[in-house]
Amino acid sequence: EEMLPKDRGDAYPHGVARAVVLSIDAVQNADATGLTRRVLAAAALLATDGVSRRVLAEILDLGNDVHRLDDVLARIVEASLAVWATDREGVVMHRLVARAIRDRLQTMGDLEASIAETVSGLGKLLVTEDQAWDQRYASTEIVGHAIDLWENIANTATRGALTRESVEKYAHLAHWAVRHLCATADLSRAIDIGTSELATCERVLGPEHPDTLNSRNNLAHAYQSAGKLNQAIALYEQTLADSERVLGNDHPDTLASRNNLAGAYEGVPFSGSPLRLGVTHR
Repeated sequence: EEMLPKDRGDAYPHGVARAVVLSIDAVQNADATGLTRRVLAAAALLATDGVSRRVLAEILDLGNDVHRLDDVLARIVEASLAVWATDREGVVMHRLVARAIRDRLQTMGDLEASIAETVSGLGKLLVTEDQAWDQRYASTEIVGHAIDLWENIANTATRGALTRESVEKYAHLAHWAVRHLCATADLSRAIDIGTSELATCERVLGPEHPDTLNSRNNLAHAYQSAGKLNQAIALYEQTLADSERVLGNDHPDTLASRNNLAGAYEGVPFSGSPLRLGVTHR
């Protein structure tokens, strides 16, 4: 009753919620260093299919002190707050446990700081677009973390527990994930994630926010890469029209939008007669 938000508590089986909260308190109180709290917070914010020891150590900036992390993970598993992955190189946290941890962090006033630490740590692992193909296998786990971390941030904002400004700081995670998936030719997933990201940005930030325009552009790029030019052109046209209205005709993002639209037009098969695509902007 004290550790979970009042508007969220009725969504839990109460016995399970109490057991989770008691287990969290037990393992955290046994660790005066605070590392257990940081590990639990990161695992609850990252991908639902688990996090590897290697990535967790890098996100938490543990350097060569990985044995401390192993001790913490062993205690967390023993307390039934996570289970070992099949290769025992990482842990998987049940969705309900992860949600209880996030809600407890919110109630204690620590959620935004935990999000900031996790985003900062993960940010060091995001490869640039020109490296994406060469790093496509090594970055598979990182993409999953970026997507689920962004979704947790967006859901937290929707509940009013994060400010709009905080969401703006972290939207780059979703932008990176969609562009990375495009660069590694995982186009179906890029379209799915891009569609979800655009809907989230429209809902949380508004339809004309720069991050929403960026999201729409990324989704158009995914459609274009997949050869779905009709969908791509419609999104590029909308992005350009909004950019001209919101940012101005000469803004760098507007110029980039115009260039992207021109590139999509170039891919339209020539039928032998002039193209009439209904463009009204200049």
